[in-house]
Order: sequence, then C-alpha cells, then structure tokens
Amino acid sequence: MNESIMWIKPKAVVLNDAQIEKIHGATLDMLEHTGIKMQHPKAAEILDGAGALVEKGAKHFEERLLEKTKQAMAYVPTALPPEVLRELDRLEKHWK
Repeated sequence: MNESIMWIKPKAVVLNDAQIEKIHGATLDMLEHTGIKMQHPKAAEILDGAGALVEKGAKHFEERLLEKTKQAMAYVPTALPPEVLRELDRLEKHWK
C-alpha cells in the first residue's frame, strides 16, 4: 500500500430528539422570517410559482409552502440502499 495515502475514519455525532427538534425549529424560523437569497434563476422561478414571498431580494417560505414541499419530498428514501451500505463496509477495511 502506498504510504503517502492517509485513510481517515469519519466520526459520527448522533443528536437526540430534542436537539433535532431545536435545529428543525430554528431552520423553519430562518426560512420564514429571514429568507434565503436564490442565485439560480430557474430555482427562483419555481419558488415564485409555488408562492414563496419575496422581501429585500430574499425568498421567504411560509409554513404552508414548507408543508407542500414536505409532502412532495415524501418519496425521498430515509435510509441508504443496501448496495451503498455494502460499499461503505468494504471501504471501512481501509480506514482501520
């Protein structure tokens, strides 16, 4: 094995439910009250069509828009597919 290659084992930090809820609440508050500047014209167009509010050049997401987005994203997988997990297991041998 090439000695100049250094393998780094990532560390996982697990959050408890209260910490996750706090982050989620702060994120929703930021999206609704502070907003975000949208640099991509097509993304801005999509958000405008969905009803995002614009104030001082920032897109603001009211709760109703966030709920619509959440429903639309329901199909996104919440776990890694088995083939990805197998590949991570295989790579982990190099991290040790």
